[in-house]
Amino acid sequence: MTEDTREQTEHEFGEDQVLRYGEVAAAVGEPDKRFGRLDDQFVLIPEQLLGWSMIKENEVESREIDLSNISSNGQGLVLTKLEPTSLQTLSAKIQHGTQLSEQEARVVVLFSGLVYDRERVAAELDMEEREVERCLTTVEGRYDKEQIVADLTANTDLDTMEAEVFTLAKTFEYDHEAIAAELDLAEPTVAEMLRNIETEHEIDGLAKNGNNGTKV
Repeated sequence: MTEDTREQTEHEFGEDQVLRYGEVAAAVGEPDKRFGRLDDQFVLIPEQLLGWSMIKENEVESREIDLSNISSNGQGLVLTKLEPTSLQTLSAKIQHGTQLSEQEARVVVLFSGLVYDRERVAAELDMEEREVERCLTTVEGRYDKEQIVADLTANTDLDTMEAEVFTLAKTFEYDHEAIAAELDLAEPTVAEMLRNIETEHEIDGLAKNGNNGTKV
């Protein structure tokens, strides 16, 4: 690593170099990387970059490595392999293909990705802890809903929209108005879809249980 490269990476990431490593970043389409944070900079960490010996010898807190404890060459290697990103970018990728709000997605990144506790998540996002808990409950429910919808479309002749309407009505006990608002449908359309499902489709009790064991 040249001196110019070292200065460039130090300028990019800052002088303080405590690296937090989180869970595998499959949720943002990066199964070979981990969520990470180098001080205030969110990063993606290549899975093979952090060996057990590096973690064991340099971990100062749970999931936090002080890079100043390793050799300058080793430190430089780590810094050049990290992929800078942002909370906004990560949360947008979490949101893609889901119905999570931006705030819910940010909570997922910090709580599930970086493994922060509820208190830390609340502090990072300027939220109350009870708001964080509400988000986590909502997120868990939405992941459950997606799995139930997938099961319904795989095991019945319902299309995706019919499966979503049925799941919200039967599992989560939404009324017609709430379903219409959630799925951007007209209330009469929701009512008609539910009537058709009840008269024309055999569901065999699927979607009766809202908790399929999925955890945030």
